[in-house]
Amino acid sequence: MENEIFGDKLFKITDRTKNHFFTIGRLTQLSYHSFILTKQQIQNHNEENIDLQYPIGQRPSGEPMLTNSSFPKAELIANYDYLSDQALAINGIYSLVTGIEVMFSELIIEMIQKYPNKLPGNRKIEISKILNCETLESVHIVAAQSFIRDLTYKSPKEFADSVENIFNLNLLEVAQFQKYIEIKATRDIFIHNQGITNEIYVLKAGSLSRARAGEVLPINNNYFLQSYETCIQLTEFLRDHLHDKWHSPENEKWKQQFKENSNPINPS
Repeated sequence: MENEIFGDKLFKITDRTKNHFFTIGRLTQLSYHSFILTKQQIQNHNEENIDLQYPIGQRPSGEPMLTNSSFPKAELIANYDYLSDQALAINGIYSLVTGIEVMFSELIIEMIQKYPNKLPGNRKIEISKILNCETLESVHIVAAQSFIRDLTYKSPKEFADSVENIFNLNLLEVAQFQKYIEIKATRDIFIHNQGITNEIYVLKAGSLSRARAGEVLPINNNYFLQSYETCIQLTEFLRDHLHDKWHSPENEKWKQQFKENSNPINPS
């Protein structure tokens, strides 16, 4: 029963992550649709210059500071093209990668609390942090958090090697994780290099690289949708793999409900 309860903890993390991705996908596509509608309204506008009022800051009182500007129609359309097909995709990729990183962090903490011997034995932790722990469980959490911080600076291969013993899984053999590596590398390029591909991206992305060093890395709504599917599939793969290792009654219940909802009984 103890393993089943532990399996439920793992299932809840992956299920929560998947639902979070559903929200990201829905809100991104609703925003995309609204930008397209706004662009159509601008295109149908009779005037070649359009006057708009919008906030550019906030006063100490909290009142928004408004400005009035006149935009050429073509300039506004170009801005909404960028918003709908690039800015939304970039922000969506940020959210997807963050979601995967948080999921891995939560799973690692649960695993190390349950199996502290899975943590590499050569780790060093500041003695002050250990002394501040009131329970053995809190020591495990501190050790797991230190381990997770170190993972942030590792290459994809180093990350996979480091967590293989924790998850009983070689992530580099998982097709969805390979695709996720490229997605994460894309995120990093837009955060750290203004979307210009460099050698680090090419090295990380490998055969999935979408541009050469020095080129602008393409990104649009279609790429976001592909990345969205990849992150959901990676989450589902981890959910199923962990369920095989640590059985989850809640996962079984969810699968049964999903099966029933997918095959409703014909009342006739």
